[in-house]
Amino acid sequence: IFSRFGNEEGRLPHAWPKMSQTARERRVRASDAQPPDNLSSLRHLREKIATQIDSPKVKSARNGSNSMQSTASPRSTMQSVKEQPIGGLADEDYIKRRQNAVKNLARDVEIQLEAIQKLVGRARQTIEELAHSARILKNQQALTMARIDQRTKKPSQEQVQDAFQEALVAEREFLRDAIQKVNAHVSKGPAVLEPVEAVIAEIIAVRLTLHMDRKGYTQELLNKSQDLEQKTIQYCRECQKDKRKIMDQMERTRASTNSTIKTVLNQMLSARLLMESEIKETIMILAEAQKQLARKEKEVARIKSNPEEMMKEGKPIPKQYETFNERHANIMKKLRAKIRGAAYTGTAGRRLDVLFMRFDKDKSGELDEDELRMAFRRTLKVPKDVITDADIHALCIMLDGDGSGSVSIREMVEFLGSDVNLESLEKECQSLREHVHQLNQAKDQIMEDMRSKTLAWQCDVAVSKLSLKLSLPSIAQKQQDQTPR
Repeated sequence: IFSRFGNEEGRLPHAWPKMSQTARERRVRASDAQPPDNLSSLRHLREKIATQIDSPKVKSARNGSNSMQSTASPRSTMQSVKEQPIGGLADEDYIKRRQNAVKNLARDVEIQLEAIQKLVGRARQTIEELAHSARILKNQQALTMARIDQRTKKPSQEQVQDAFQEALVAEREFLRDAIQKVNAHVSKGPAVLEPVEAVIAEIIAVRLTLHMDRKGYTQELLNKSQDLEQKTIQYCRECQKDKRKIMDQMERTRASTNSTIKTVLNQMLSARLLMESEIKETIMILAEAQKQLARKEKEVARIKSNPEEMMKEGKPIPKQYETFNERHANIMKKLRAKIRGAAYTGTAGRRLDVLFMRFDKDKSGELDEDELRMAFRRTLKVPKDVITDADIHALCIMLDGDGSGSVSIREMVEFLGSDVNLESLEKECQSLREHVHQLNQAKDQIMEDMRSKTLAWQCDVAVSKLSLKLSLPSIAQKQQDQTPR
């Protein structure tokens, strides 16, 4: 104390006097018992100045000082000063601890601020990716709806609920639910980010006044930001999980639909080719049947035009057959019976045109009387008692309409009509005619069916080629554009 305030005379000593340790202790105890003179001097000067100043603050300070002097002894005052010295070790330790606490808090604030700002950027990117996925889903939905609408243009009898239609309907339902789910996440984003951004603003504001915080407000703000950070992280995880799940499901659904399209188109193409083959074969058979029917009808007409048939039915005989009588009819009957008994085998069976062509030496397609007689006698083995030479002469005259002295082989064959039963032939013609009519109706029906299936196939081919050109920038391009400078 003396080294700080001076000795009893009020002068500062130049050096401590030499004294023993016991004397020093007694001197210190004595100084503790009574206040130093310089403190008395300080109070005396203060009183003089206070009497000259008329101020409420000075008066209150004087009253407080007098009350303290009256209630507190010099020893208690010095003890309080000694217990709480100004600028002591306790203050220095407190200041250091306070500075370290503020420094650590500032570091935590910076770390949390940087983390939560990055999280906000990540959340915004997640929302943008969700919005991009929603646009992709909407474009795919528009494509699916366009395909369904295109299929309604098929013929009415081909508008059935096939595997292709079921796949398109399932894809439409999935896309509708997926778009609703993604839009729900996108709509929830602002509600998640708004309190986080408000906390960021508060952290930025409180960062400059950390040394003035005495109530722990900054720590409460950090705890609040950490809670919001966990909620935002959970939101981002849910969004990413649902987005991956939805996009993977969309790819699988689209792949399934495309596979179903290919399968249905292949089936329709196979059915179309089979129908074309059946129609071609049917047309070929119909053409052959119609030719056969025409030949049989011609054969029936030819047989009915024979003089013996006309005589049997009582119809008038043509002029060229005026000489034909009952005897000639019997001769023709015997001749036909003899022809039926002729042994002609092979792929052609009994054919008179082949027989008569053997005796046509000049290959003119006609036979004179001698050649016709030779065919009857040598090949058909017809004796004279069955058909005489006069009968053969009369037959040649009857069949020689132009008087050239020869008979056409074709006319001879048609006139003889070998091995033909008129009643059976008429039944065959009637049956063949009915079958041809039924086959024509079936052919027309299958051709109409093929036309409708061809239109349906062409419609489905157009549906399979239908696609929407999406002009959406990729996420990578957007991230590249948003890279900080």
